[in-house]
Amino acid sequence: MLDVHGDHISTCTAHSGATKVHDWMVGRLGPLFRTAGHWVRTQHAVSTSAENRQKRGDVEILNYLQDAAGARNLVFDLAVTHDRYGSSAQTHQKSLLIHPQDLDAPLHVAARKKINTCREQ
Repeated sequence: MLDVHGDHISTCTAHSGATKVHDWMVGRLGPLFRTAGHWVRTQHAVSTSAENRQKRGDVEILNYLQDAAGARNLVFDLAVTHDRYGSSAQTHQKSLLIHPQDLDAPLHVAARKKINTCREQ
């Protein structure tokens, strides 16, 4: 195994399709929101964080919220996660669910990790 759950091969940004899947999703969200009439920026055009000029999301919808406080943008920061683990060298563990008792747990874990990473922003 390469990591605790053995899902490294499915989510690794260097050696798997995770980066391609992430970029594919970003490429689809921009046009989707544009067809709904929104002004959208993606990846490198997204505004940087006011706190840390190095951090930026993946998709930004300009003037998404408008109220008495003025116009505010909405920024998405996408993450890729996987719900299975296993090793091709250990066929008895191949493609087992990480959390068979809670199928949504991988999403909750990934969301908590993303929130903790971006909380200061």
